[in-house]
Amino acid sequence: MKNAYVFLLIFSALSVCGQTEKGNSFITGNLSTRVQSALQSQSGGYTGKWRTFSLESGLSYGKFVKDNILWEVNVSERFNSSLSESSRANYRSRGGMTDLGVGTSGAYYFGKDRWRGFVGAGLTISAGFSDSETKSDGVLISASNLSRINIAPLFKAGAVYFFDKHWAIQVATGSNTFPIEIYGVSAGLLYWIKPTSYRAEDTKFSTLQKGRWMLGTNIGFQALQSDNRGSSSSYLKSNNEKTFEAGLSVGRFVSNRTLVGVRSSYGSFTDKEEYSNPEKSTQKRETITGSLFVKRYLASSRLTPYWETSLDYIRTNINLQTNAYTSSSHDNVYQVRSSLGLAYIVSNHFLVETQLASIGFQYRDPAKTWGANLSSGLSPSFTLSYVF
Repeated sequence: MKNAYVFLLIFSALSVCGQTEKGNSFITGNLSTRVQSALQSQSGGYTGKWRTFSLESGLSYGKFVKDNILWEVNVSERFNSSLSESSRANYRSRGGMTDLGVGTSGAYYFGKDRWRGFVGAGLTISAGFSDSETKSDGVLISASNLSRINIAPLFKAGAVYFFDKHWAIQVATGSNTFPIEIYGVSAGLLYWIKPTSYRAEDTKFSTLQKGRWMLGTNIGFQALQSDNRGSSSSYLKSNNEKTFEAGLSVGRFVSNRTLVGVRSSYGSFTDKEEYSNPEKSTQKRETITGSLFVKRYLASSRLTPYWETSLDYIRTNINLQTNAYTSSSHDNVYQVRSSLGLAYIVSNHFLVETQLASIGFQYRDPAKTWGANLSSGLSPSFTLSYVF
């Protein structure tokens, strides 16, 4: 039997920004950590364990040296460690890695009213250290120690959008190579102490008013097919993955911008693998979720952040079939969760939402384990809601 829990903490940030005129400044920070642990046991007792840990943090300071011209400096660190043990073979393997970085850059800000865009470039310097060790029956099998120094250019671009005088969202992307190769998109909320003046939107919406009902739905499907060729006698010949998710929610505004409701969703995942030898395997995972939630929209503007707290029940059924055997298992999760997201009001009757970050505290049965899960990032899944 294998019992596992995951503790995930990915986002804690503070941003304090001033106007884009000369002399104003801001500071931003981030902190993330991730812990994964698994215990392996059989009828004879404990047989081994596996554990990983990571910690990342960073701090940036920026100052406008001229109108719309920003100078910024940042420092960062990243630490990873892993441990694997087996009591049957008296085996132990551990490893660790540390990265330290510092960078500086300049950026030009442009735009007015609710929008600000920026482009910039700079330089980053990082140093990395890693070590690993493997032992069996107390005898050292292998060990290594590595170090490196890297100097790379930094190119970045993004945009800032204000919900009101103080709250804004920033979306940015960047690259450390030339020619430029984009490495991803990040999103985060900013709080501005001295916001620039901007023209407020004239359109008024009744979408989030007390007494209205909201009906929301989301649906998604993804398929992945890969075919491989190889010369060995047992390579992975083909792999087919399918993911489906659908959800429905209903709620009522008990006060302006405060919604109370219930939500249910269904998800399925199928993974079929076929090897060059006769071996085949099919894994199917089904997830059913039921939730009671309270959601608070933080602004009355067309684009507004929201904060949600929910009580969730999650049932997962897993079935695995191979040439040699068939197995099935299930997992019940009872969770208290809070999340932060964005909503865009399309009209008085429609709005679109997506999640930015969430934290949940869970109890799993039959594993009888407690855990926590905190994650952040712009979600690729969107919910369309009808308000009446």
